[in-house]
Amino acid sequence: MKFLHVGKAYQLSLENGQDLADALTLDEALWVAMSAPLKAYTCDPKVLAYIDSAKLGSITTESLKAAIRWLLDVYGDREAITDHFPGSLSLDALTDSENAKKIRHSAEYILKDLGEADSRAITLAQVRKFQQILTSRPLNGDGVISLQATGVASTPELQARFRELIQDGVKATGGTQDLDGTMGLTMAQLKAYWEAIPLYLAWKHQGDLPEGQTASPLLPFGTDTAARLALLQENAHRVDEFFRLCELQGFDTRLTGKVLEHDGKPGALDPTAWPGMESHLQTMPILQPTAESAILLDAPEYINPLYRGWMASLTEKVLLPLLGTDTRRLTPALWAKAKAAFAPYQAYMASQQGGCCAAVELAHLEAQSQWTGILEEAALLETKDLAVAQILKEAEDVEKALLYLQWLIPVANNFISFPDLYQPKKPTLFERGRIVMDGRWFNMTFPVDNLAAHSALAVHSGLFLIYVEVDTSPAQILCAPVTVGDKGNLTVGKRGIFFAPGGQTYNAKVVKVQENPVCLWEAVTAPFAKFGKMAEDKVAAMSSNSEGVITSKMSGLLNDPKGTTAAAAPAAKGDKSGMLMGLGIAFAALSSALAFICKTLADMSALSLLISFLCVLALLVTPILLLALIRLRRQDLSSLLEGNGWAINARMRLTRAQRKSFSRGGTFPKDALGTPRKRCRKFLLWLGTIVLVLLLGAGAVLGCRRCQAKKELGGCVAPAQLEPAELPPVQEAQLESESAPSPTPAP
Repeated sequence: MKFLHVGKAYQLSLENGQDLADALTLDEALWVAMSAPLKAYTCDPKVLAYIDSAKLGSITTESLKAAIRWLLDVYGDREAITDHFPGSLSLDALTDSENAKKIRHSAEYILKDLGEADSRAITLAQVRKFQQILTSRPLNGDGVISLQATGVASTPELQARFRELIQDGVKATGGTQDLDGTMGLTMAQLKAYWEAIPLYLAWKHQGDLPEGQTASPLLPFGTDTAARLALLQENAHRVDEFFRLCELQGFDTRLTGKVLEHDGKPGALDPTAWPGMESHLQTMPILQPTAESAILLDAPEYINPLYRGWMASLTEKVLLPLLGTDTRRLTPALWAKAKAAFAPYQAYMASQQGGCCAAVELAHLEAQSQWTGILEEAALLETKDLAVAQILKEAEDVEKALLYLQWLIPVANNFISFPDLYQPKKPTLFERGRIVMDGRWFNMTFPVDNLAAHSALAVHSGLFLIYVEVDTSPAQILCAPVTVGDKGNLTVGKRGIFFAPGGQTYNAKVVKVQENPVCLWEAVTAPFAKFGKMAEDKVAAMSSNSEGVITSKMSGLLNDPKGTTAAAAPAAKGDKSGMLMGLGIAFAALSSALAFICKTLADMSALSLLISFLCVLALLVTPILLLALIRLRRQDLSSLLEGNGWAINARMRLTRAQRKSFSRGGTFPKDALGTPRKRCRKFLLWLGTIVLVLLLGAGAVLGCRRCQAKKELGGCVAPAQLEPAELPPVQEAQLESESAPSPTPAP
């Protein structure tokens, strides 16, 4: 078991199947991720579906461990399990486990079906070709008997019957779509339709008219009974309402005339505006209630205009044929008699059985009810279809083994460990593409489902982030960290181009910016920039106030030059004199301070000035620089993934190589002229020349000063006034001999 120290964290090195086996025993607290949504990865979606066997919509530690165990159980050569998949599964490399035996048997069946029985290796392309061929066959294992499957029936007669049965059964039950795109029936649907046929026919025959008759107690209007019942039921509730109002008015005479709306509303209506009048009439009863509680069938002028046509048709087609042609008044008793005439038919309709067959022609149902052996033939088709389904399931295990061999190491290296994140030339499985904007490439992009939720978590990353809307179909939002350069023109509304992994290009636009220092220079200058912005705002506010005061005074002078302004002149004069005195005092103080500073600086040597300046600068910049370095060092990518639903264990710090990889500027051709690199070289050449000239000039000046000092020592300067360290050795010996006391002469 080997670990790598990347991104300020220790991560398990995953290079082969043995490393996958080691991951099974690794403490889950040392995994970089604990959970990741399936949609975060850009690999083959089938391998993600196989890993997520519980259909949770995400990869978890347990689901990934189960996938690793399954692969190690069926494939024996662990050293051959790498991220460099050769493209084929060797059948001889399979183990002797039960799962491996099924895979070997299925692979041999597939190769035989494809005409490659002599091969001892199978590829993913071969498996998927077999699956496509099998699903395009009449019996494709999906459990649906389609029109194509009818050709598998044992006799031509049964084939024709099955074809008709499938077509009518789809009409009755709605059917189920087959893998070939056509509609068919599952075995359950076919049985339900077949069993409904006799029930529906028996119910249908109960409603047949006796031979030679046009009506019956069940069908008072014969075959037109359903239409006459529908006509009666259209506004039957309005007639019921009228009789109830009449009964209520007979009980309480105080309600006479009050069942209609109050007189104020009709006065406000416009008779020429029909929508308003129609709404008004809909609130009124079908007829004005009276104590007689009857409807005059030959006096339509008393009927509500909305219901006159219906009432006339009901009288002609239903009431008079049922109650007698001499009926002139419709009473509650006669109305109940008319409705009761339809009661047997309504009860008959409520007792309907096998109702799904109503959409099928009656002649087809009669013929199909005489067929025999249909269910037995359908059972044989189902058995054959289930056998195909089992073959497809076993073929999926072969596909699963091939996909695991190809993708399990890369998926583990984007879940258990994240080494690809720290290799600039190797993209991760959760990157979405690249964005060109503001003269830079942004190579690391993350999809964002919920912008507000993601930005709330991503703020803890300490990174400068841009959220870009890409006009794919459907549109998506991507988050890209800015890791080199500076803020530049990266603001909301900035446009660019998104390059998808497949080579497609889409328009992109910044919809949100999460501001943080991009580089060390921005981190150091951030406090000064903030102070400058504050000072700028303060000056702008003061300027605005001063402008308002000046404008107000000028307006007063122009509008009233002799009035208030003249009266306030003495006070203004006094104010001016006091202000001038204060300015004078301030100027004198500043002059004194400036003179003191200048004198102090004049007394200091150039070296002392330089050292003092550097000390002040160091005291000012060092804390800011340290804080900036700490802020940049704490930048973390884990918050960007957690905003998309990941569960991250480790901190994902940025390295220098990552910063240059995630964001970079454009690359100029090496031999091009006028590029920034050429200009930089010219600038450095000129700067070096200037520095060299200055150094030579400074050396010359220093040499001249030394020569001048030697001349002064030999001439104008007394030896006793010089320090011993400043004298040459010869002059120093001469000075010592001259200063020694002369010997006393002998007497």
